[in-house]
Amino acid sequence: MRKLAFLPPVCALALGAVGFIFRKEVLDTAFDAAGLAVPGSNSAAMLLYLACAAAVVCILFGAIIGGIRRSDPEYVRAFSGGLLNIVVNIVLAAAFIYAGYLLYTQFGGFSGLSILQLLFLIFALLSAIAFIIMSVGAYRRKESGVLSVFSMAPALFFCVWLIMFYKEHSVDPTLLRFAYHCVAFAVTAIAFFIAAGYAVGKSHPAFYIITALLAVFLCTLCAADFIGSLPELILLGATVLELVINTSLFIANLKPRKE
Repeated sequence: MRKLAFLPPVCALALGAVGFIFRKEVLDTAFDAAGLAVPGSNSAAMLLYLACAAAVVCILFGAIIGGIRRSDPEYVRAFSGGLLNIVVNIVLAAAFIYAGYLLYTQFGGFSGLSILQLLFLIFALLSAIAFIIMSVGAYRRKESGVLSVFSMAPALFFCVWLIMFYKEHSVDPTLLRFAYHCVAFAVTAIAFFIAAGYAVGKSHPAFYIITALLAVFLCTLCAADFIGSLPELILLGATVLELVINTSLFIANLKPRKE
C-alpha cells in the first residue's frame, strides 16, 4: 500500500486537470455576452459528466481503501511524514502568506477591509501557521494542544472563503458560473475538518480519503476561473498540493484491519 499511496491523489489531480480544460472551455463558449448560459452547451454537459465520474472514482477509492485498511486515531501517526514534508509545508505556508498579502493590497489595505475579508486574511495566516505546526507534529509524532487548535484553521478558512464567494455571486442568475466553486470550498472545508478530527482522536479514514480526493479534483478544476488572479491561484494550488501530500501520507500510514 505504501508504494501505491500516491496513486489515488494523483488520479484525482489528473481528473482535475482534465476538468480544468473543460471548465476553461465552458467559460469560453457556454455563456453569452450577458453572462447567461447558452442552451445546449456541450462543454457544460461534458464537465458535468466528468464531475460525476470523478465523484464515483473518489468514492470507490475511499470505500475500497477504507474497507480493507484502518488508520491510527492520532493525527501525528495517521499523517506521519519526514523532514521533506516539513520543508514543503513551510513553502506552502509562505505561499499562503504571500497570497494573503497580495489580497490585502487588492482590498485596499486595512481601512478598506470588510469583516469577511478580514476574517479571510486572518484564517489564511492561521492556516499557514497550521501547515507548519501539523507537519512538525507529524514528524515528531508528538500530540499537543497547539496542534489540536490550529488543525481547525484550514477548515475555517475555506468556510469563510465559501461565505465570501457566495455573497459576491449570490445575485448571479447563472448557477453554473459559481456552483462548482461553492461545492469545491465546502468539500475542502469538510476534508480539512475530518483531518482535524484526528487531532482529537476521531478517525474516519474512508470519509477523509473521499473528501480529500474530491477536494483535489474540484480545486484543480476551479482554478480555471482564476486565471489572471494570482492570489486565488496560489491559494488553490497550495491547497491542492497540501491535500495531495497529506492524502498520500495518510494512505501510506494505513494498517491492515486484521493487524
